[in-house]
Amino acid sequence: MLAIYTRISKDRKDQVSTENQAERGKALAKTLKISYKIYEDKGISGTSDIRDRPSLFSLLQDIDAGLVTKVYCYDQSRLERQPEVRFVLLAKFAKYDIDLYYNSGKVEDDPDTKLIGGINSVVNNYFVEITKLKIKMALSSNAVRGRVHAIPPFGYYRDENSIYAIDNEYSQIVKDIYALSLDGVGTNKIAEVLNDKKIPTKYNLIGKGTITTTNINHKLKKTTVRNKTDVRWSGSSVRNIIKNKFYAGVRLYNGIEYLVPEIIDLRYWQKVNDNLKKNRNNSGKVVTHKYLLKGLLSCGRCNRNYYGRARLSKKDNAYICSSRRYKELNCNNRGINIDKLNEIIWLKFIADGKLGKLIKQHYENINTNDIENDIEAEIKALEVVLKTLVSERSNIINFISKGIITDQEAKSQMTSLRINIESNQSALDTKQEQLSHLRSNTNSLEDALDGLKFNPSDVGFIDKQSILNKYLNNIIIYYDNDNSYFIEIQFNIPLMENAVFCVDRNYKIAYEVIDMDGKGNQDITLIILDEKLDNTFKTAKEIDISLMVNSKAKFEELKRVQKK
Repeated sequence: MLAIYTRISKDRKDQVSTENQAERGKALAKTLKISYKIYEDKGISGTSDIRDRPSLFSLLQDIDAGLVTKVYCYDQSRLERQPEVRFVLLAKFAKYDIDLYYNSGKVEDDPDTKLIGGINSVVNNYFVEITKLKIKMALSSNAVRGRVHAIPPFGYYRDENSIYAIDNEYSQIVKDIYALSLDGVGTNKIAEVLNDKKIPTKYNLIGKGTITTTNINHKLKKTTVRNKTDVRWSGSSVRNIIKNKFYAGVRLYNGIEYLVPEIIDLRYWQKVNDNLKKNRNNSGKVVTHKYLLKGLLSCGRCNRNYYGRARLSKKDNAYICSSRRYKELNCNNRGINIDKLNEIIWLKFIADGKLGKLIKQHYENINTNDIENDIEAEIKALEVVLKTLVSERSNIINFISKGIITDQEAKSQMTSLRINIESNQSALDTKQEQLSHLRSNTNSLEDALDGLKFNPSDVGFIDKQSILNKYLNNIIIYYDNDNSYFIEIQFNIPLMENAVFCVDRNYKIAYEVIDMDGKGNQDITLIILDEKLDNTFKTAKEIDISLMVNSKAKFEELKRVQKK
């Protein structure tokens, strides 16, 4: 049997199609008066390993089985572009006495032919490497000049100079996606909204052709082929838009950042992405359990989020660290009872007015003039550092564009610059927000307390979450592996110090962690969770404060040890 092997790496006009290659092989089989079988590898490079070329691998198996006596291939470059692959194939052909044919005729087994074939293999490999290098250089040059490569992201188009330009109509959709995400809408729900409004996807706008997707989680790696006109919005496509820094004017190519027109301000992009993890479960799907503190809790040991796990039996209902989902990543931080933590944070801390008192104390104690001067000095220093870093980045990009250095040579330095710029920009954004808050109108205290004017019995679940997210930025859970939880609350009110509460593992009492060595009178926020203890306190008006001694030092030591 004649094995007809055909291959192309891509559909291009300048190469012989696999169909044409096969027809010439069939003609040879007719001349030789033998049967044939076609082995086709489409879209696969000639430099690929044999096992990565399914049809070629199948052909070799058929040779081992004694089914193949002759092999036809259009030319040597279709069969292989690597000397190593050529050696394997020729050894196999020699072992089984296989005749090899190209379009030019039978390949003779003599020293001169082997020498020429070896030279051709090296030349073919050289051609591939040169082509790769040219493509990389062209892509780097395009990145420096802001030229479009492949399909522009949704909201952009290729202008007459092949430069990225903002599409006024669809860029507004991008802005709407970011706004919805920041408002707490999950990516699946956003996709549903876009589909309901019949907003076209990127592939809908292209219109022509199909898209093939592979389910990498399925053991058979199943593929699905769809027309691009049929592709709908999904949670993952929405999430990709939110996480893509391109929309903030930063194009990442080969580890180096290049500037492109921005649709979203970089600070706003970062704010939306920081908020994204809080929306991960807001998909619009019906859920059995509602978790009041969802998106606000994080682990004091590993920094992962805490999530709610409830059982119908009401046993083992707890907020637990997400690291427990993976045995090898489990940080072993202890879960905390859902009902008790909800009671501490919402009922005892917010609804009972304790948060309002802390906010009043914050505004009474803050010395705005001195703080303003300090923040202004810090802002100026950060601006100088950022200007220097941005200038260094521009110089490196200029060197790349002039061919003085390659992007690979600049990669490590550009990565370091990117991290430093992001870190300093984040610090600058924080300081500017703090300064803006301090310079706001004199009714800022009244504005801060306005959201706390409610009747607890009239507040529904959604409104409770809205209030929680307005005032609280993060709730960090620590456990001392003994008898106590430490709950650190970070606020959304600029410059307001974190509040830390210690809770015994039996959930009888929670008290604010304060510095017992501090001078002057100190107010202590006390939360009694046990009904019997609460009645005793109401009668006697006193409670044992021995628990509170050294609690500040104990908490600081716990943070130091667990953050290692």
